[in-house]
Amino acid sequence: MPNPTKRSKASKAPPILPLSFTGAGCDGDCVSTVQSTCDKWNIWFRNCPDAISLTSFPGSGIVDVNASYCELLGYRREELINRTPEEIGLLLHPERLPLLVKRLQEFGMVQDYEAEVRARDGRVLHVQTSMQLLAVGGHPSVLTILRDLTSIRKTESELRTVFGALEAAAEGIAFVDIQGRYTTANPAYTEMLGCTREDLIGTFWIDTVHPDDLNEMYVAYAQMVETGKATIDVRGIRRDRSVFDKQVTLVRLQETDGSFAGHCRCTTDISARKVRERTVAASEAKLRAIWNSTPESVMVIDRALTVSDMNPAGLKMLEREEIEPVQGHSVTEYVDS
Repeated sequence: MPNPTKRSKASKAPPILPLSFTGAGCDGDCVSTVQSTCDKWNIWFRNCPDAISLTSFPGSGIVDVNASYCELLGYRREELINRTPEEIGLLLHPERLPLLVKRLQEFGMVQDYEAEVRARDGRVLHVQTSMQLLAVGGHPSVLTILRDLTSIRKTESELRTVFGALEAAAEGIAFVDIQGRYTTANPAYTEMLGCTREDLIGTFWIDTVHPDDLNEMYVAYAQMVETGKATIDVRGIRRDRSVFDKQVTLVRLQETDGSFAGHCRCTTDISARKVRERTVAASEAKLRAIWNSTPESVMVIDRALTVSDMNPAGLKMLEREEIEPVQGHSVTEYVDS
């Protein structure tokens, strides 16, 4: 937040802007000009979408407010006139007010000062404040313009929370634009690929997929564009060209008008799982080969002593070609035979 008391040595306090609305001592043309100026001032003041107040200075009693000011803070105009912001309880940090007053006295204005104010219902609003010292009817006054930044700051806070969660996520998460280039990625994603975020940004996602799996990935990509989401297991390529197994969930991103804006890649390294799956598959294949090649009859029976499976040698002894006629029968039928 800028220091409202900081002042360049070379700067000089600007004069109070004169805005005389009385027209005293003027001829007809002058009065007409003053009246025109007053009319324009009133139109701007009353209809400006920003919240505007006019306060006396010093003293800071409220002289006038526009409709936007009342709408923003939830007060009726008559509840504000001739009262100070301190009396209303408007300022969340009233101890900062002397700093603003000092800056007004030195520079005649305060620009884009962010502060928090309290509305009538107790809500805290984040506002951008600009103040200008004026002479209205020969009396020093302060014109204050408030712009509500509450929703913007709330969105920024929510985004910081989301990006903080993404940064800390164990799952690799990356964002890709419509050209297929990485725009950002969290540490888990770059660690998985063995590169830095700077190395990754601007490169194409296709370079991180094994060439033999690209066709499958293109199918998943098309599904994501059409339906909004797709998940696929493929092989990935690290920066050092080593290969690993990964599961990728593609999530469609879109603009406010619904048009395609790229996608998010949520990626998990499933190399260990794939190793286990391959080991199990190899063991099953080995056992199946032994099962099929054993010359003796081998049966698998359940707790009810019924046959659930039988190897080819056993089926041959029973003169059966398929297991279905044998399954579910008591084992005693075949032991006796």
